[in-house]
This record gives sequence, C-alpha cells and structure tokens, in this order.
Amino acid sequence: MHACLGAAVLLLIGAVSACSARDDTAAQTAAPVRQAAAEQPARRSSNDSVFPPRTEYLARDHRGQLVDLRDYRGKVVVLNFWATWCPPCQYEIPHLVRLRKAYGQQDVAILGVSIDRGSETRVRPLLARFVDEYDINYPVLVDTDLRLLRQFLGRELAAAAVPMTFVIDRQGQLFRVHEGLPLTRTGEPDPGGVLDGEIRELLGRD
Repeated sequence: MHACLGAAVLLLIGAVSACSARDDTAAQTAAPVRQAAAEQPARRSSNDSVFPPRTEYLARDHRGQLVDLRDYRGKVVVLNFWATWCPPCQYEIPHLVRLRKAYGQQDVAILGVSIDRGSETRVRPLLARFVDEYDINYPVLVDTDLRLLRQFLGRELAAAAVPMTFVIDRQGQLFRVHEGLPLTRTGEPDPGGVLDGEIRELLGRD
C-alpha cells in the first residue's frame, strides 16, 4: 500500500475520527489515523437521478468562473471531493489527470470539488498552486460551505470521508460511491484502474 496512505486524514468516521469537515486547520495538524474505513469503499446504486443536482447546480471554480453542472448532462461523470490537506487525495490526483487524458470530453466529465475551508479569496490561490503543481487538467470547483457535498452525500457529513468519489452514468443516476481511495478486489489502492473500469462499463452500456 502506498506510503502516503499511512498519513490519511478522514472526515469524521465513528471512533477513528481525526478531523471535521468544518475545520481543515485541525486536519492539517491531525495525527495519522487508521485506514480501516478508507479501505472499505462504499458502493451503492440508485434509480434516482442525482446529477446534475436539482438546486446546487451552479458553482465557481478555482479561478472564480461560474460552472453550470447542467452542462455535463448525458456524460459519464466522475465527481471527486477532495481537500489540499488530504494525502490520499494528493495521491489520487495524478490518476484523475491520466483518466482525463484517456477519454474524450464529449463522453466523460471529471470534476474535482475542493472542500477546503475558509474564504474563497484564501482558498482559490491555494487551489491554483495545486492545479499548477499537479498539472490538473479538469475543472476544480470550490465548495467551502459544503453545500455541493451535502447534495450528493444524502446523509450527515459526520459519516463522510475524503477523498470521496461519485461515479454517475449518462442518465444522471448514481453508479458507484468510493469513500477513500478506490480499491481493487484484493484491497490495493488503484484509483485509476478502478475508475477506468467503471467508466468503460458505463460507456459500454450504450
């Protein structure tokens, strides 16, 4: 397992909680926590359309530009919630960059959603540095008040972990949810391989 996983920071997950979605300052200094929860990616499906969200469909990216999530209708969507203080999130980013290069934008949308806390004037420059450092080639949205996360989570934020990735089919229905890094069947972290397989499955349905 990748060494950075030992320093994973989770949002509140029962007894292994180390930090809160409401306070990334605490997360930045939190001690390493157990990986048990992150090694059990949640997978569920739903017949209800979840994308684009019915209310919070407008967001701003790290440059302050308005993004309308309704523009991604009809595509397979990989919606990745992450934070700059989260080592597993940093590990996952290059995998998402490679996936963006592998698929045409007319078929697949990959969206990063930062839940870094603070004013947008503080968070945006931080995200801009990450975009440059990791050569991020997909939109990075800003969700400082967690409104977008609440739309997709469907439960209390206290039960959430980052990274959290929602895979959504062309009809806007939820196909998979990964809490923590996507894992292989043998329990190894492989965000690129796992997500690539799910994207291929959804594209093959047409």
